[in-house]
Amino acid sequence: MIARHAMRRFAPAALAFVLCTAAPGFSRALTAQDTPPPKPRPDSVAPPRDSAAVRDSLLRVDSLRRAMQLAMQRDSLPGVFPDLHADAPSGFAAGVWEWTQEELLREAALTIGDLLRRIPGVQPIRAGTHVQPEAATAFGLTRGRVQVEVDGYVLDPLLSSVYDLSQVELINIASLRVERRLDLLKIKIITAHPGGAQPYTRVEAATGQPDVNAFRGLFLVPKVIVGPLGLALDRLDTDGALGKEHANTLTGWAKWSWTNARRGLQLEFRRQNLEREPIAPWPTKRTRSDVVLRARTQVIKGLTVELFGGHSSVKQDSGTVATTIPDSLKPPTLKRDHWQGGGRAAFNRGPVYALGTLRMRGSDALPKQELELSAGFDTRLLQIGGDVAQQSWSEGPSALTYDVRGQVGPLAGIAGFVELADGDRGAPVYADSDGVSIREDHVISSRSAMRAGAMLDRFGVQAGVAYIKLDPGATAPFGLPFDSAAGATAVGEAIGFETWGRIGLFRNRFALDASYTYWNKVEAWTYIPTRNWRIAGEVHLSPLPSGNLEVFARLESLRRGSMLVYGDPDAGEPAPGAIEDLRFRQLEAQQLLNGYLQIRIIDVRAFIQWEDMLGKGRVEIPDRITPGPRVYYGVKWQLFN
Repeated sequence: MIARHAMRRFAPAALAFVLCTAAPGFSRALTAQDTPPPKPRPDSVAPPRDSAAVRDSLLRVDSLRRAMQLAMQRDSLPGVFPDLHADAPSGFAAGVWEWTQEELLREAALTIGDLLRRIPGVQPIRAGTHVQPEAATAFGLTRGRVQVEVDGYVLDPLLSSVYDLSQVELINIASLRVERRLDLLKIKIITAHPGGAQPYTRVEAATGQPDVNAFRGLFLVPKVIVGPLGLALDRLDTDGALGKEHANTLTGWAKWSWTNARRGLQLEFRRQNLEREPIAPWPTKRTRSDVVLRARTQVIKGLTVELFGGHSSVKQDSGTVATTIPDSLKPPTLKRDHWQGGGRAAFNRGPVYALGTLRMRGSDALPKQELELSAGFDTRLLQIGGDVAQQSWSEGPSALTYDVRGQVGPLAGIAGFVELADGDRGAPVYADSDGVSIREDHVISSRSAMRAGAMLDRFGVQAGVAYIKLDPGATAPFGLPFDSAAGATAVGEAIGFETWGRIGLFRNRFALDASYTYWNKVEAWTYIPTRNWRIAGEVHLSPLPSGNLEVFARLESLRRGSMLVYGDPDAGEPAPGAIEDLRFRQLEAQQLLNGYLQIRIIDVRAFIQWEDMLGKGRVEIPDRITPGPRVYYGVKWQLFN
């Protein structure tokens, strides 16, 4: 058993090492480093500096060599898959936040929730330390209103009403865009693609407390047979808090492309194994696979179209259910799958942008047909944009929702903005979060909201404030294991405001970043803290002229106010005159102090992330205290083979 446990932990590391060492040029690079350069022969004489003929000859030889190298590089450069995006501007006013590849390398996030918590108004909900169910919300958005999109393909939830964010791998992300709309929290991921003539390898290895080990590897090669290839492995293994949350997850990813100057064909595959052992709060053994084929072409300059088709499947069995339960009472193995296909078109030229998507699915719990359109124009003094989505099911009513935005300015560094949202969205609903039942259904919920405010960007200071109003509607659970069985509840209006600011000092070597959200009226709304604030100080130094040394450090304090969440899923409707509705629980306020440090030397990065430095513990779901601190440290290194 010990040997099997050791193999389970170190097999991924061995595999990634094989991938790295198999990369073209890796062994040659090691040999070149170990072998000293050859000594010149005794009869070799350096050309005299004043010999024009010899100098011209050397220049011609050098020019020829450089030309040959450039020609070889051009032949081996990866084809660039045609870009397809037409996105609204980012920033606090637009409600959009982005991370580039370099910014992601500077972080040490274990899950995507570690990044989302730095967005004003976004509240991650983690059910444990590692590999436990995780969600995120903004403005109380829950089922059907949190969406994860990878390269344009939506990761539809097949066992719950939202996709479990703890199962989003990070190693293969090239860029991350989070659109915090009033009616939808959309997480858009673009995966890695070879960008040079040489293979690229990145390995991340880390450990921490409570007991956790992580190993991540990425390999990109510019040409395999006819096009670029990307491979990734993402592994996380933990015993969890107090050794009572044994769980592990392993995700494999591959993307192969055939491309030329204006068109391309791409095949993408991901497979994920999740296991939470019987001692864990929500034991499960689950495998999910997603395969996507897309064809993309640039019709004219600024217009790109795509056809795509994909298949997603999940298998969950009772292999980790406690052995004390008789076999006759154990839940049966569940298999669920569906297909997704359609087309996308993006236009982006000058100040005008537009992105349209027609998506069709083969599941009764998800829209049979979904049409999305995002468009707008962006000029120096005026920005107008909007999104419209229409969903149709094989049975039942359709749903239509819209979100429109506008911004005037900046004039003298000041801009005003407004956002309005209204309409309905549908969400999948399964009998329970364990996926025991094969029943598939959906519900439709309504939302109407408004946000208006102003931005200042002058003298190195960025700051914004916004008023938010959510009209009476309904609040609902995520449909994840920690709040699976409760239904929607009608609520009154919610009124609040949010502020955000950032100031860079000493040529941005030091920065202060702060946000504050306050709700003075949140009658029965779940997952909306009464107040949130975050204040962080960052140091970013590159003291050497070569740029080979970089130091990045952050110290942040976060406070989440009291928050109403779903409690006992079996409580049912409250009795007439009942003092307390047991379906809901009030979480008390909590405050955390987090620290982070990363040091980069050339292409090697060492980091340590220290969450809950004061050891106060974290409570984000009822009756689950996650003790602190949570420490995570390791290295990342890049190889250009």
